[in-house]
This record gives sequence, structure tokens and C-alpha cells, in this order.
Amino acid sequence: MIRGNHETRGSFARDYKRYFDCPENKFYQAFRMGPIYWIILDSGEDKPDDHEVYGGTVDYDNYRLEQKEWLAKVLQSKERREAKHTLVITHIPFQHSDDWHGTKHNHQCFHELINNNDVDAVISGHTHKYSFHPPDQNHNYYVIIGGGPKAGNRTYVDISAAAKNLQISLNLDDGTIINRMTKG
Repeated sequence: MIRGNHETRGSFARDYKRYFDCPENKFYQAFRMGPIYWIILDSGEDKPDDHEVYGGTVDYDNYRLEQKEWLAKVLQSKERREAKHTLVITHIPFQHSDDWHGTKHNHQCFHELINNNDVDAVISGHTHKYSFHPPDQNHNYYVIIGGGPKAGNRTYVDISAAAKNLQISLNLDDGTIINRMTKG
């Protein structure tokens, strides 16, 4: 489970860790499974920390800076360097998205590190509008953004990896492929 902005507030926010495994008691983590090294980032909230809905109770800017330091180390780890593929999963996309505070601060914290360290794709949600973006002049990794909860806009991401091959497809909930990337 990747925590998004809706899981950071509300009646169940304080109990979130009771329902999901949080290694090292953090909402972000990294691990290797087969040929893929997975990096799970907690993008925090989309609004500034001083927004009235938080009532002075959050500090997501410093939290993202903490993750930035952690990410720099993780990307250089032996386990990550030995993996054939690297995927980043985060709720708020920091490319091809909005210009809210959370989006911009996530971009400031993570984009350069990801762009400079051979990451294959960043997979996100948040926007409720699916999109699929191959590498371009702004990012050298795929940006895959899942759709919203309404019928016809729901999506899932199908990931398959073996040895040197990686395939990721963004699909509508009826199985129709919207777009696909293949590496290897």
C-alpha cells in the first residue's frame, strides 16, 4: 500500500500503520523482488504545510527532504545497483501534473535524483486522469499516471519482468491497453 494525500488525514489516518506493514516504521521503503528494485516514496500532502485544513499539525516539506536524503543512499546501494530494473511508486506525480505545492516540492526533492540514476519508470496516481509519458527532454524515465475511480476512467498497471526484460502497461479496467513500455 502506498500512502496518498487522502490517507494522511481523516479519521483513520492515525491508525494507518495498524493496517499496513511499514518497514522501519516509515511510509517509504525500498526492496528488491526478482529483477526489479522497488522504491516506494510517500509524496505527502498536495497543499502547503500551513494550509488551514492541517491546523498546524504537519511538516511534509521536511519529511520529503528526509526522504530525499534516504533516496540518494538507496539509489547507490549495492542491492539496487545489482537489480536489472528500478521502479519508483509514489502517489503524487511530479511530472505531467498540476502546479500545486506538493507536486512542485516532490519534483524539487526527487526528480533530479531519479533522472540521474537510471530509473525505468515512475508510477503515480492522484490526478484521477490517466496518462502515459515516454522519456522526453524533461525526464529520461517513463511517467505513468493511473486514472480515477469512475467507470471508464479506472486503470491498473501491469508489470512483468524477467532477467533483462521489463514490460509495463497502463490498462483500462476492462483490460484494454492504453499504452505500454518494453525494455530489453
